[in-house]
Amino acid sequence: DLFDIIEGLQAEGRGISLVTDGARVDDAVADRLRDLRVGPVQPTLLAAERVIHDGLKGARCFDATVAGIQRLLARKIPVTVSFVCTRQNHTHFAEVLELCAALGVHTVAFSRLCLTGAAAKHRDALEPDGPMIRGCLEVAEAAFGRLGVKTHVAISLPHCAVGAGSYRHLIFGGCSLSSGSPGYTIDPWGRLRACSVSPEILGDLRVEGWDAIIARARAGYLLDVCAMPEACMSCAALRRCRGGCRESALAVSGGFGAMDPLVA
Repeated sequence: DLFDIIEGLQAEGRGISLVTDGARVDDAVADRLRDLRVGPVQPTLLAAERVIHDGLKGARCFDATVAGIQRLLARKIPVTVSFVCTRQNHTHFAEVLELCAALGVHTVAFSRLCLTGAAAKHRDALEPDGPMIRGCLEVAEAAFGRLGVKTHVAISLPHCAVGAGSYRHLIFGGCSLSSGSPGYTIDPWGRLRACSVSPEILGDLRVEGWDAIIARARAGYLLDVCAMPEACMSCAALRRCRGGCRESALAVSGGFGAMDPLVA
C-alpha cells in the first residue's frame, strides 16, 4: 500500500520522506519514488562492512541496500543515509561516513538507538552511553571538512550530555514531540505514531481520518509529552534540545517529566 498512502498524503499537500532499509529499492520502486517526488529517502547503514551490518540487522541485506542507494542517486532522488548508533556499532561510524562519500551521499542522519516501549529491557546490551555518542560526533565533525559529508543529529540529544556547542558543523535538532511539529510516522500497518521511536499508537488510518486522529492526540498525548524535567527548565539550551528524547525518558523512568536517560 506504500504508493497509495504516499499519493493520498500528497493530495493533502504534505511533503513525504521515506525511512527504509533500502534493500527492496529496485528499479521499479526507484522510478516510482522519483515520479512521486518523494524525498529525502533515508536508507539505513549500520556499518560499512557486510558482516557487521547484516549481523545487526538480522538479515543479509547490505549489498542490496548499497545497490538501492545507487539506484536512488542515479535518479537524482535526495538521499540521506541513516546511521543508528548502538553500543555494538559506534566504532564503525567513521567507515560509514567514508562509504557515503564514496557513493556520493553528502548528508547523514545520526541517531542514537532509543529503546522505547518493550525494547527498554535491552538497554544494557544495546544503548550507547555519552562517551560513545561524543566519539561519533567528533568523527562527524572531522568528516565535514575531510569528506564533505554533513551530519544531522536526527534524534534529539540533550545538549548538556554531549557538549553540543563544541561542534561547529553539526546540525542538532530538538525533540519533535515537544516542539508542536511532530514528525508523524506511519508504520507498516497504517497506524499513525507521533514520531519514529514512539510506541504510542495515535490511531489507525485504515479506519479513521487523519484530522480526527490528530485532534485527539493534541488534546491528550501531545500535551502530556511536553512535560519537562524541573532541572531543564532554567537551562539556556532548553528551547533547542527540548530536554532530549521524551519517549526515552518515559521508557526508562515512567514519566515524560523525567530526565533523558543519557543525562540521568
